[in-house]
Parts: sequence; structure tokens; C-alpha cells
Amino acid sequence: MKCRLNYIWLLFHPESHPLLMWKRRKSQAQKEEQKVFLCSQRYSSTGRASALCGRRHLLYLFLVFWSSVPRTFLSYFQFLFQPMEREIIAAFDEGNPEEVISSAFKLKVTREDIHTLRNLQWLNDEIINFYMNLLMERNRQEGYPALYAFSTFFYPKLVAGGYKAVRRWTRGMDLFKQDLILVPIHLRVHWALVVIDVRRKSIRYFDSMGQKGDKICGTLFQYLQEESKEKRNLELSFSEWNLRSMESHEIPQQLNGSDCGVFMCKYADYISRDKPITFTQNNMPYFRRKMVWEIIHRQLL
Repeated sequence: MKCRLNYIWLLFHPESHPLLMWKRRKSQAQKEEQKVFLCSQRYSSTGRASALCGRRHLLYLFLVFWSSVPRTFLSYFQFLFQPMEREIIAAFDEGNPEEVISSAFKLKVTREDIHTLRNLQWLNDEIINFYMNLLMERNRQEGYPALYAFSTFFYPKLVAGGYKAVRRWTRGMDLFKQDLILVPIHLRVHWALVVIDVRRKSIRYFDSMGQKGDKICGTLFQYLQEESKEKRNLELSFSEWNLRSMESHEIPQQLNGSDCGVFMCKYADYISRDKPITFTQNNMPYFRRKMVWEIIHRQLL
């Protein structure tokens, strides 16, 4: 009934359709871009500052509008604002590969790292670890599940040296007070993700190529058992926990050999918001460019 009323409303008020509203805002933004260009050519620094302030205000309104768009219309809005695109293009330019493009969380991302976000490139540890920290930073806000994400180096260290090798990784932090725990998994030339849901006592393996990770889930449950005994003096009951690999029909699957890292990051993004995983392979070029902007600005859109 609600959908029918919305349809009738749009018939009599076509100007309120989200796509048309977006076009009007985009036109406004383009006018502001031209204004900034003219100011930079003709006017004083005061004039340029005024124009830039107006552009930033429009960008803010635009992002507010984006966040209010119903999910059913999201397919219309997969684009990036013009200033964002220019920053992304600049980051992809050839230059000093060691130049630091962004730094936070005691991590540095260089131009060479950013270039792994170009289409059909494999994401490296630096990009994934930075993005996982952005997810944790966002989830500190009210309304998000309590989140902890391990480094990409955690699982190999655990496998190689057992619990003793990683016992100090959670020093000063109680894993069992988190709602969700993310564990990026690197399998030679493939990325996958394990999600530990403490609330539901589940460990799930997400793989964009449909591979099984039951053994990995078992290894991580053993880690949780050791962690619980060491830090809380409590034993976990295996019968109370659900360990499983997600089936290929349950989650989006990649259609090439290079997007596994982006799929893994977006699994983590959607799951850490308690949202259904609704993206597809077609979204990957957009997600790659969006991630560049987010890493440069150290914030998620």
C-alpha cells in the first residue's frame, strides 16, 4: 500500500522524484565549480574563499541528501561529486610511489598502495588494514554495533605460532565486550573474511569465490576458547556456537580474479552496520574509487 501511494505521489509531483532532485543538485554543484574557477582566475583570495565556502556547503547538503535517499533508489546515485573525482584522479596519477597519501591509526598509505585500488588490481595489506580501522572508527558512533577488526597479519601469526604468538594482541581490551569481530583472511592470492558475532555466538566465513573456510572457523573458535580462559577464566561451550561457511548463493560473488579484496572490505562494511549485503560485481569500480576518497580523508561516506 505504501509503495502504491508513493507511486501516485510521484505521478502528480514528478519534480520530487529522487533522480530529478539529484540532477538539480548536481547542476547547482557544477555552477559552483565554475564560480570557483572564475574566482581563481579573476578575484582576490577573499572572493575565492567565499566561493570555496559555498562549494563546501553544497557538498554538505548533497551528502545529507544522499543519506536520505531510499534504498530502492540507490542504483540511481552511484557516482562521486566532481571535487571528489579530481582528488581520486590525482591520487591515481604517476608520481613518487613512496609519497604518503594518508596516515592515521599508526598506519601510512602511500601512492603505491592507493594504486592497488585501480580497476583489476589486487588490494594489499595496507589498504585493507586502513579500511578496517575506518570501520572501527565509524562504529564508535552511537547506533552502530561495537566492532573490533584484527589486522591482516593476525591470522597468519595465529596459525604459525598458536595462541601464545598472539596473546598480547588484545592487551587491555576485552574481545567479548564487542558485538562483532572481523578477521581478514589472506589465502596466498585471495582475500576472505571471518565474522565473529559475539551476540549470536556465531563464526561465519565469507568468500567471494564460494570456497569453504570451515577449518579457519574452527581455528578461530579455538583462539576464542584460549582467549576466554586466559582473560576471563571462563570456558566456551562448542555446542553453543554456530560455525559455518556462507554458501555462494547467500552472498555476492566476484566474476573476475581481482576484486576479492574489495568484496571482503564491503562484506565487512555492510555486516558492521547490520545491513543486508546487497551489492554486486557491477558496484566494484565505484567502490574502488569511493575507497580512495575515504582513505584520503580518513572517513567513510
